[in-house]
Amino acid sequence: MAQKGKKGRIFGENPAGFTLVEILLVFGVLIVISLYASVALVGFFRTTQLETSTDAIVELATHARGNAVEGEQFTKWGISVVNLAGAQAYVSLFFCEDDPCTNRTEINRYVLPALVRFVVPGEDSTDVITFNRRDGTVEDGKTHYLVLSNGSTTRVITFYSNGSIQRSDEGQSVSEENPGSGIVLSEAYANGGIYSDAALAADGLPIFSHRSDSGALLVTKCLIPDCSQTQTIQPGAQAAESEIIILPSGNPFLAFTDHSSLSIISCDDSLCTPPEQAITVQPWDFSYQYGWFVSMAVGSDGFPVITHLKRQGFDFRLVVTHCLNVACDSAETHDIGQAGIVTPYGLAITISNGLPLIVFSNGVLNMLACDDAACDPAEGGPDPIYAGNPDYDAWHISVTTGYLDGLPIIAYGTSGMDIRVTRCASFDCSTISSEVRVMCGGFDIGGDIWGVHKNITVAAGDDGNPAIAYKRADYAPGMLGLPGVRPANAGGGGGGGGGGGINPDTCAGDENDSGRGGIWYMKCLTPNCENEDTQTAAVEHAEIFTDDSVDSHLSMVLRAGNLPSIGFRALSPSSSFMIASCGNLFCQ
Repeated sequence: MAQKGKKGRIFGENPAGFTLVEILLVFGVLIVISLYASVALVGFFRTTQLETSTDAIVELATHARGNAVEGEQFTKWGISVVNLAGAQAYVSLFFCEDDPCTNRTEINRYVLPALVRFVVPGEDSTDVITFNRRDGTVEDGKTHYLVLSNGSTTRVITFYSNGSIQRSDEGQSVSEENPGSGIVLSEAYANGGIYSDAALAADGLPIFSHRSDSGALLVTKCLIPDCSQTQTIQPGAQAAESEIIILPSGNPFLAFTDHSSLSIISCDDSLCTPPEQAITVQPWDFSYQYGWFVSMAVGSDGFPVITHLKRQGFDFRLVVTHCLNVACDSAETHDIGQAGIVTPYGLAITISNGLPLIVFSNGVLNMLACDDAACDPAEGGPDPIYAGNPDYDAWHISVTTGYLDGLPIIAYGTSGMDIRVTRCASFDCSTISSEVRVMCGGFDIGGDIWGVHKNITVAAGDDGNPAIAYKRADYAPGMLGLPGVRPANAGGGGGGGGGGGINPDTCAGDENDSGRGGIWYMKCLTPNCENEDTQTAAVEHAEIFTDDSVDSHLSMVLRAGNLPSIGFRALSPSSSFMIASCGNLFCQ
């Protein structure tokens, strides 16, 4: 016989129905599931439409080039990209019989779906890519780019001048198998470019932070590899100097300062589109000013590590701020050492073997090897400090780690206006592998140490050889001894690093340089920038912007193929943020 429970349910039998609470719970669960499903479905449709559109355009362009090569109808073929405001963008397949191709006959058209748009060409813009008959090269001899977006993801289609077509996806490097030659110089933002910093975005394209003449924090993103198309965003903060890194999420992270407090922005998207929330992680404490010489890296935990100086009069102290999450709304800050441990001549940080390595100057080069993620001096005692070459002072310090071995590489200037490269033999820099003078005189050390100048920046290519961008003073030949820069293989052009070169002790071989000032680029031909057999510098130098009317604090990042993009501020003919992107390894 069945028994009845206290609530009238019959045990041993199926219940007659559900209570109201159970029904509401089920409906609540179904609503939550449907919301998640709808969001996922929209994302799926966006991704599908972006992929379909990219494939369709590549297929259309491939068809056009194929017809041109085969001499179909004895005409040229191409595609026309139309992106008009208020109308659906489209790409049309055409042929033409005139030369140059102006009277085009449309054969087919692909219209972009509603969830996809062109970023390049921009709104109310068009682009025409015509392939020559038989050889299939691009008629105007230029490289063209199409950038598509679904609001969260981008796709880039590259049309090289030789006619080859290639697409790249976000998170992959933009291929530059046919990069061409020379330098593309672009004015990215008028009245900007003060104290720039650079990083490589998740899509493999350069992104820069800098500030305007009015003090507004700016983020400039390159939309195509040569940075001739850019987009600049104002995240909504004021800054004196700033640094930018890319978090594991693919979004930028900004650290900036007004030289009284240190603030950050953890961007919500890949462009730091406003409004973004700025957080002050180290406020002014009425005794010290924080945020001088900011430098930043992504720690092994995926969270930012920021080093900077706090100042009271002429007393500078080294400070490390370690974010405890991606948003950095929680952080720990440590005062490293005593007064006088650093001087305001340069400061930089990198992550070496998973731990912060801070390179600074107290008159000469010093390396602080942290034994924990936050450089906490109370964690296992004070971290060791290793000194560099005591024979040379250090200015404008920049540090990176080798792509192949992960060991630190340091570039810095001296008061003798030289540039030196130090390569560490251990992760903590307790031992040095090599130190070589790669430029004899002529380096612009800057006249104002309080200007937070950074006239040297070093990056490591995946070929194992460092690259350096630097600012050079405008001095005539013969001043300050031998101020010039001569290639290691003088007269040999672009390769090798054989005979000749700069003797790191005497500057021999440097007599004939023109001494023009401006922005220059240096590519090392060996991992330590030195010919080991002759003990001479193994480097190639190239002029980027030879005009002394450039401001300090330049920045550089290496694109695919170790090709540099260099950001700097030009003062003439107008104050603008400029980006120079090289089309080959030596910027020649």
